[in-house]
Amino acid sequence: MSENQDFVIKNGVLQRYKGPGGDVAIPEGVTKIGNSAFRHCANLTSVTIPAGVTEIGERAFSGCVNLTSVTFPEGVKIIGEYAFFDCKKLEPPRELLRGEKKLPAGLTETIQERWRGKLQPKDWAGLYLFQEAKAWTELFRKHMPDGQAEEIVQAMAELLAGSKKVKCFAKAAEYAQKHQGRVRVRPEVLRFFMDGAKPAKAAGTAKAEKAQKAAEKEAGSFENTPIAGLWKLYRESDLMASYRKKGGKESPLKKVLLNPSLKLDKPQKTAPPFVVLCAVVPYMDQYSYHQAISGYKRGDYSNYQTIEAADKAAAALDPASFQEFLTKNLPVSVYGGPHTSWMLPCCRFGDGKTVQALISKQRDWASWDRAGASGRDRIITLRGALFLSDTREAMLELDKTKSREGETLLTKYAQLRGIGTETLWDTVLADFGLDKDGKKVYDLEGNTVTVSLAQDLTLSIFDGNAGKAVKSIPKKGAAPQKYEAAKADFAEMKKNAKKVAKARCDRLFQDFLSGAEYPAGKWQASYLGENPLLRQVASLLVWSQDGQTFTLRDGAAIDSGEQSYTVGNKPIQVAHPMEMEPEDVLAWQKYFNNHGIKQPFAQVWEPVVRESAIRPTAYQDIELPLYQFKGKEKHGISFSYDYSLSILNISFAGCDLELDCSALDLRHNLDLNGLVKMGGFTFKKYTRQVNHIVALLDQWTIIGRIMRDDASIVAHLDSATLAQVMEYLNLAIDNGKTNVTAELLNYKNGHFPDFDPLAEFTLDDL
Repeated sequence: MSENQDFVIKNGVLQRYKGPGGDVAIPEGVTKIGNSAFRHCANLTSVTIPAGVTEIGERAFSGCVNLTSVTFPEGVKIIGEYAFFDCKKLEPPRELLRGEKKLPAGLTETIQERWRGKLQPKDWAGLYLFQEAKAWTELFRKHMPDGQAEEIVQAMAELLAGSKKVKCFAKAAEYAQKHQGRVRVRPEVLRFFMDGAKPAKAAGTAKAEKAQKAAEKEAGSFENTPIAGLWKLYRESDLMASYRKKGGKESPLKKVLLNPSLKLDKPQKTAPPFVVLCAVVPYMDQYSYHQAISGYKRGDYSNYQTIEAADKAAAALDPASFQEFLTKNLPVSVYGGPHTSWMLPCCRFGDGKTVQALISKQRDWASWDRAGASGRDRIITLRGALFLSDTREAMLELDKTKSREGETLLTKYAQLRGIGTETLWDTVLADFGLDKDGKKVYDLEGNTVTVSLAQDLTLSIFDGNAGKAVKSIPKKGAAPQKYEAAKADFAEMKKNAKKVAKARCDRLFQDFLSGAEYPAGKWQASYLGENPLLRQVASLLVWSQDGQTFTLRDGAAIDSGEQSYTVGNKPIQVAHPMEMEPEDVLAWQKYFNNHGIKQPFAQVWEPVVRESAIRPTAYQDIELPLYQFKGKEKHGISFSYDYSLSILNISFAGCDLELDCSALDLRHNLDLNGLVKMGGFTFKKYTRQVNHIVALLDQWTIIGRIMRDDASIVAHLDSATLAQVMEYLNLAIDNGKTNVTAELLNYKNGHFPDFDPLAEFTLDDL
């Protein structure tokens, strides 16, 4: 309560409050609260401003640190600068912010200074819908939180329930469409906004009535189908307008057929264009342009959402004709062509071939000279669109790319589907329908064909009728439909099985270098489970557990003596020769060599260089061509060249090697054949990774001497395995280096007399 003597009022202006504070009601008759009228009134807790007050002066309540609430009348038009500055406890007047009446522009300063962090999505929704002054527009531009866009859209729908303000509906629709690429906007909410944005007079026009009747008639044909609700969610004219805006043509829509499995009261072959639009346009509308940013090739762009209604529409379409429709709209060209937004439906509904066509264009898009900023935009958009795809091609591409946090994007892909990455690998990505013995049988009615997985991860075909191996699925005597299905399935398996195996082996190679451990249970689930492809990959490597080494043969574990081994509960690693006993390494080398088993990478054939043998000057003044260092990222060598600044950076994981690049002309172009002089070599801890880099440097140095026919290389072969010696020998023979050839033959016969070496020790195409 307050008494009139607490106020100094002159000509309707409250000039000064001099009361004790607390809950204060300003007297009737006041039309303006003057500048600094309540300034620094620390005991003021609440203020009720009477009707008739139209202006609140500058700093009127500044420094009222215990003020918690202000009751504003509808007539306030002006709020001066810093009117509520430093009112730390004052809560935003939510009923005012969410109301339809126009608010004074001066209130924006208080919001920025005091309330911005306290505003709720519904507060922002009300202000955005109902406030139009320039100051409010600027506030929205600078401070409206994009991260709460989904909640703001929903709040707009609540505030507009029962409203007839066409302009406000239009603003809501514009806001929802603008943010559709980043958040989930439910189709029914967008439809609600767009319906409300239509002028009332337009609803009664003959054209609108005719379109409405046609839509109702068409919807009736699909009444008992899963897509019956589409006509309540979308309007064909709205979808068509968006479709055309993104370069879509109307004629291809009419060539898409309905899925034969769709049960209709009156069967029809061709799909209504409306259904096709429902499948593709909601995904296209999620697109928003990405600026040309550095690091565009990396990062997680998984901000696109699956849309249930669009997926239902796509399921109602004939797969073959819908694929053809998507293929014609692939945005693969560098200039022109279909709009970038087409990537979203193409990835969501496209088959592996369609998705791979987009993936393969990234090199062209990455060229600034050829594609510019639009190419970067396409790469970023594709990265996000791949998260929508269920194809193996999309998963493999995401597994090759790391996020800013260092994980592969496949990890995020799996999280979005509610499963673990390893589970995704074992049950989806690496599952080709082979049985536990690595076979798949196709019953073609007139013939039975068996596909088998070989030891080297290739696939073979056995023709039951001919009783022999063949190169392709036999057509003779087969039912046409079953032949085509088997042919397509085998083509997909042949194309992707090697890719999946390579991706897994690439990951195992990194684990080989890092020494990563696997919990025994997870390892057994992956490699001793039902997946024959992963089991075969495991049989090409040696594993270690608690100091013991083993591999798999015929689905069971064996040790280096080819005796049965029981996998225990201790963690498991990809074994490394530097952590094994020499006789164990030799036993495994003989096992793989004698059985003709090629490894995915040189594991048991990896040279082990003794730490004590590595001198800081080991590579001093040795010159190597620059290309030796390029493209070796998986080996732990990072190579980058900034063309704009002419800066070359080469670094080595776990160690340092001085490089003198002064002989290279870095100002104009990067000559990969130019020579780099090596200097001092140092490391803090001798690890698997460091050993691998040392072995590479030794190998490159020896190769250089071979090409000079320098027979003294045999003095540097103490750590070389049979695999390296045979590589050097073949190189010398192929290049006619007679001195080196003779010395290497003597070395090989003297050091590896018990071996009849393999022609190749690793799977070169992995």
